[in-house]
Amino acid sequence: YAKIAKDPSIISWMVGVSAIVSTLATFLIGTWSDRAGRRKPFIAVGYICWGVFTIVFGGTEFLPKEPLIVAIVFIVAADAVMSFFGSTGYDAAYNPWTTDISSERNRGKLGGAFAAMPVLATIFGAVVSGMIVDAFDFFPFFILMGGIVTVTGVFSLFVLQDHPGLKARKSSHG
Repeated sequence: YAKIAKDPSIISWMVGVSAIVSTLATFLIGTWSDRAGRRKPFIAVGYICWGVFTIVFGGTEFLPKEPLIVAIVFIVAADAVMSFFGSTGYDAAYNPWTTDISSERNRGKLGGAFAAMPVLATIFGAVVSGMIVDAFDFFPFFILMGGIVTVTGVFSLFVLQDHPGLKARKSSHG
């Protein structure tokens, strides 16, 4: 909006397309990770690619503005790819991993902590992100956020372990 065109329909398209892509990714990749009996590779690859494509999305501000429709298509597509990998790493793999490693005794506490995350993210987004953008502009902000997410994915390669009871499942037909 601030860098390409002051047209709210671009935001509407981004939100709509990304919602569809995120939902499909969560169902498809989540099912794949269930059947594979592994979460770690989906988390790691999802987060690493999510971070990289967050940086790529930030770079869309440098696209030529004419013809505007081409810039809009690239922006919406970049947001959709970023959302696909975010849903792959977080929704389809990390959230089920937390269920895998929790027990009936602590699952409610863990669920409560995750329920608070959107509120904390909104506060962070409104305050800290605004300060970063004001101080450095949008592209450095996307580099910083994408870098943090990518490092998290790389870190997960070394420290995260799948639950030992998680096993690959064969599909059952009929």
